[in-house]
Amino acid sequence: MKEIWIFAGIVVLLIYPVLLFALRRIFRKSFIANVGGVILAAQCFIGIECFVIGKLGIIHLAWVFPTGSAALFITYYHMYRFMRKPLSAITSSLDDMSEGNLVITIDPKTKKRADEVGRIASAMDKMTKNLYEIVTNLKISADKVSENSSLISNKANEVSEGVTNQAASIEEIAASIEEMTASMQLNAENANEANKFVTTASEEIDEGAGYTKQTVTLMSEITEHMQAIRSIADQTNLLALNAAVESSRAGEHGKGFAVVAKEIRALAERSRQLSDGISELTDQCFIYSKKSGDNMNEVLPGINKTTNLVKEIAAASNEQRTGAEQINESVQSMNQITQVNASSAEMLSNIAKEMDSIAQKMNEGAKFFKTEAADLE
Repeated sequence: MKEIWIFAGIVVLLIYPVLLFALRRIFRKSFIANVGGVILAAQCFIGIECFVIGKLGIIHLAWVFPTGSAALFITYYHMYRFMRKPLSAITSSLDDMSEGNLVITIDPKTKKRADEVGRIASAMDKMTKNLYEIVTNLKISADKVSENSSLISNKANEVSEGVTNQAASIEEIAASIEEMTASMQLNAENANEANKFVTTASEEIDEGAGYTKQTVTLMSEITEHMQAIRSIADQTNLLALNAAVESSRAGEHGKGFAVVAKEIRALAERSRQLSDGISELTDQCFIYSKKSGDNMNEVLPGINKTTNLVKEIAAASNEQRTGAEQINESVQSMNQITQVNASSAEMLSNIAKEMDSIAQKMNEGAKFFKTEAADLE
């Protein structure tokens, strides 16, 4: 009996502590250390019972077998509580997560364990919280994206409609500017034609004024010639009068000469009358020519001024035509830019619709996960 107690003491006080220390040293922070310690205790207990049977006989198997079975049952029960129960809870939580349930709770005692099960529980709890936060933010982001995409789509439609109206207005403006440009071009051509006409008329008036001056000069010369003819007629009349006096002195012999002198005097008188008439007509022509020249001299500055004004109008019309053409080019450029903006607005609307579709898909995907207790109902 003494040997049995000595053997039991050696096992309990020496072998079991040494093996347990070695087991915990080798499998530090592992469930094997705990489970192995329980199994080691059962083995030591059964070893002592086997030593008892060896010393006292097989008859003691009647109580050794039940106590050994009880030790094994206690070992299995401890392993069940220590391993299977927390692993079953973790497995159940994983099943819930696979179905989208993020409203799960890990046993705090399990998370505090230092072995693999505790680390798995802690990692799972952390993963659940992170996934919960990600899904919650995903839902919020999906709602915001959907809201913003709807707003962008509406604004894009408004912009597209505004750009379309703007493009139509620009096209109308471009058409009006083209008509105005054509009208300005016609005005410029008419102004150029008027400028040519006024310039030609001014030149002709200048030429007419020169002719009038020459006419006045010629009239002056004709007047001088008529005065010379009048002087000749006066002298011829005087000579005819002298011839008549001499013929009266000659008597019968001077009758023929007296007739000739009378005829000469009559011709001289007629020449004088014609000279006076021509001189009077020449004076009137001189007066009229002088008045015509004066009128032309008065009109000529106005015509020159008109010519300058027409030239200025022609130059201004050309500048307006050039400006209208530049404006037309600018409007065409604006029209092209507006068309590009319309295309961009349409593209933006399509992108917004696509974003809204993606947001709806994200929201539907996020709805798979239950992040609130109400979602579980």
